Amino acid sequence: MEKRRFINPSLIRKIRNESDQRAYEWTFPAKHINTTGKNLDDYKRVLPKFGGRNFVEHIEAKIASGSSNVRVLDLGCGQGVCSAMLMRDFPQVKSSGMSARDFRPLLPENLSELIKRVDYRIGGAHRLNEVFAGERFDFITALYSFEYFADPLAVLKKAYRMLKPEGIMFINNLHIPLKLKEKPLLEELWKKQGINVYIDWPYPEHIAERDSVNISIMRDNSPRLPLPFKYNPRVNYVESFGHKIPRLSYRLTLP
Repeated sequence: MEKRRFINPSLIRKIRNESDQRAYEWTFPAKHINTTGKNLDDYKRVLPKFGGRNFVEHIEAKIASGSSNVRVLDLGCGQGVCSAMLMRDFPQVKSSGMSARDFRPLLPENLSELIKRVDYRIGGAHRLNEVFAGERFDFITALYSFEYFADPLAVLKKAYRMLKPEGIMFINNLHIPLKLKEKPLLEELWKKQGINVYIDWPYPEHIAERDSVNISIMRDNSPRLPLPFKYNPRVNYVESFGHKIPRLSYRLTLP
């Protein structure tokens, strides 16, 4: 019988801390900061849909239903331009952004004033629940940020718990192993738990590679997000902008 191998929990904590610390120390070329999110069309183009509607359409529907204080959290917000544009176009929205470093000094002068309205927080993704302790959001978005987290599923679980009832999370480029035939099985598993989830792939080649998905999730009956994945014993290091990012890997464990 094959002996199962496990990763030490203390190593998992060490890798998460290392990832957050490295994020503070990085220096990015300015041209790579916030290459998306210059306007709301980028939200529609990059983020996955939920129930046939894109993120902006869900914002519009929430406001049309009478909500005058719609809370949105942008994980890995960079300079905060996405959040600022959202508040500019929808006065009913209070937008928060979280970044491992303060990238606002890289903003052009004409945008600096606009960003001041954003609730901009600095902190590592794995401390999300500490940075926003006790706060709840109608929508949580992440554009090209989960690929930099050492333990993306741990961040996903924390983000889910921060949604209000019927709140929706829109995530692109979540690195999990998922075959095309496994997608309906995973969606059905969550549906039985009272959680509505939609999964697709960012690009056609990702279906073959089985390493990255787009995912949108509504918090409904379940207070927690069950994740049928286990850690692999190895730690991967991904090259990005001259830095090596530690990233834990997983295996799917459907019943």
